[in-house]
Amino acid sequence: MKQFKQVIIHVGTDKTGSTSIQKAFGTMREPLRSRGLAAYLPGDVHPMLGSAFCAEPESYVFNRNVGIADRAKIQARDKQYLVEVEDFIKSAQNCETLVASYEGFMHLPDEALEGMYKWARRYADSVIAVMYVREPHSYAVSAMGQNVRMGKEPCPNGRIPIHNFPEKIGRLVKLFGRDSVMVRSFESDQLTGKDAVIDFLHIVGAADIIDSPDYVTPERTNQRMTSRAMMFGGAFAKALLDAGIKLPSAEYQRKYGGLIADLPGPSIKLTPEQAEVVAQTSRTGLDYLRSEFGIVFKDPPEKYIAPADTASEEILRDIAGVVTGMVLKQCLLENAFGHIEVDNLPAQMKAGAELKLGVTLFNESSVLWQSTNPNPINIGYRYRGADGKLIGGGGRTALPHARLRARDKCKLELKVKAPKAPGDYTMEISVVQEQHAWLDQKGFTKFSAKLSVA
Repeated sequence: MKQFKQVIIHVGTDKTGSTSIQKAFGTMREPLRSRGLAAYLPGDVHPMLGSAFCAEPESYVFNRNVGIADRAKIQARDKQYLVEVEDFIKSAQNCETLVASYEGFMHLPDEALEGMYKWARRYADSVIAVMYVREPHSYAVSAMGQNVRMGKEPCPNGRIPIHNFPEKIGRLVKLFGRDSVMVRSFESDQLTGKDAVIDFLHIVGAADIIDSPDYVTPERTNQRMTSRAMMFGGAFAKALLDAGIKLPSAEYQRKYGGLIADLPGPSIKLTPEQAEVVAQTSRTGLDYLRSEFGIVFKDPPEKYIAPADTASEEILRDIAGVVTGMVLKQCLLENAFGHIEVDNLPAQMKAGAELKLGVTLFNESSVLWQSTNPNPINIGYRYRGADGKLIGGGGRTALPHARLRARDKCKLELKVKAPKAPGDYTMEISVVQEQHAWLDQKGFTKFSAKLSVA
């Protein structure tokens, strides 16, 4: 007999109260478990549960958003998380329901989604996917604001955010089975208790906690975004990308997203042209929701439509350019402590010979090293003659991923070429921030080694 009666996997969608659900369940985890109502996995949100089943986890939306690209590191982290999950599950013997939540689950590749489903079937024969959906015009303006908070343009690649419900829900139906996929409208009048958290508590069989002292009033986590904030944020995000600065979404949101969202003004609206695109594109999806799940949205699209404010947009674009210039100045390094280790530099080379060196670069400073288009950060090498005079250098190798976090390291290959004239030299390998300085002038410890050229 399996441990749980059911496993419920909440898959979003985004902008439908997912964060409120996750924070509330994370806060109430122990009261829920002690009452035997539900076992909510460790962490307020469970992206690593999906990552653990990805063949290429570095491509998974969560890992991209936090800027982790090292597959080995991701897999080690996910393996440790699964150990924590197993330990937690063992402590929930009296619960009937196991619950996981992350709106990024619906972006998993098919094989990873299937892997997570099979993992859940180890604990219960009934595995249910729960998805909340939002009226397309309402979703579009909310998602556009979220894009801006995360350092993207409101409509990436010119595409207004719209969910393809037949495709997204169809994948779940194919894997879980139609009777094991629950789709709920996010409109308050269609939610139990007119609230997504209360509605979800009823779904997982934990409604008994609502009237108890342990019930946590749902936290409203989404910050209101104004049309001016969206205009400025979109222009700022584009200006940063044009300058060569691509921050992970989580980092951008932490640094700039909240500040941008504080800009006052009227709420985001769609232009009439955008609204027509949403209406046309979402028609098939709305028909699908109505015919398959009986969902009909009552929220009038007209409340999300207004003419574009082109005058404000031009002014805010100019301001975004000025702010971007300030960010570029902040990227100029003045205290660049660190060093380089080299794996395979021989003591002798033939004149003009070429060699690839294995190099490990250590950022031992307290700041991020960020390449920009005006000031890219490269690894380079130079030679000094027997008299100590600089006689020339070689090509550059770009900083991997255009950035290196504080207290972090990276490995790369550096292609070097020996001097053409025989003699005794000193090779120096260092880091240069172009149009600014060699970083050994800013605290970096360059690598130096004697080299005999025959």
